[in-house]
Formats: sequence, structure tokens, C-alpha cells
Amino acid sequence: MHEMLDCRSLRVVKWIVVAGIVASLAHFTDNAFEIGRYPEPSWITPSIVLSAWIPDAIVAIAALLRKNGDIVFVTLSAIFGVLLLTGLAHYAYGSASHMVFLSNFTIVFEAVSGGTLLVTLARAVARRS
Repeated sequence: MHEMLDCRSLRVVKWIVVAGIVASLAHFTDNAFEIGRYPEPSWITPSIVLSAWIPDAIVAIAALLRKNGDIVFVTLSAIFGVLLLTGLAHYAYGSASHMVFLSNFTIVFEAVSGGTLLVTLARAVARRS
């Protein structure tokens, strides 16, 4: 398969994926155990929040298990980057001032991880092209 990333870029992107997993786990855990602090639809429960993290984790782990920077790795990493941005949807249901600092921090940490992942991935692919 065609390598879309060089070895250095692959390592960097994988570390950002790991940071994204940590950020995502922090956000989903805080959201599930402190659900009353988050503005979201009333039908969302702690078990739904925790269950929703599983597909995110599967995508990230599948990316990390790839041995090279091929199209599959790049695609999985990009999907995970987009998933990391979805926590920003909380702000569609209420402003940041309606949440405590920790809740806002986990959302922003997750979103920054996603944005960093997507930008780093795009730059690395563009350099290789």
C-alpha cells in the first residue's frame, strides 16, 4: 500500500491520537458522572454517554494498531479527529457559562486534540504528496 505519511509524521500523529483518547475519555467520563452539569437533550443518560464513547475508542485504537501511514491509518485518524470535535455540540444546548470549569475544560481539551490531529494529519499528507 502507498505510504501517505513518513515514519516521523506517523509517530507524531499516533501520539496526538493517544492524547485524543485521553481527552475523549476525560470528557465522556466527566459527562457521564456529572451529567447534570452538561447542557444536552433530556433523553441522554450516563449509560448512553459511556456507550457513545465505545465507537470513538474503537476508531482510535484501530488507527493506533496500524503499522504504517497508509490510507487506512489516515482515514481512521481523520474520522477520530472529527469525532473529537463533536463535544462542541454541548454549546448548542447552552453556553459555557452554564457549565463548571472542569466540564468546559474537558470539552475544549477534546476539541483542541481533534483540531490538532486534523491539521497535523493534513500537513503531513500534503508534505508527502
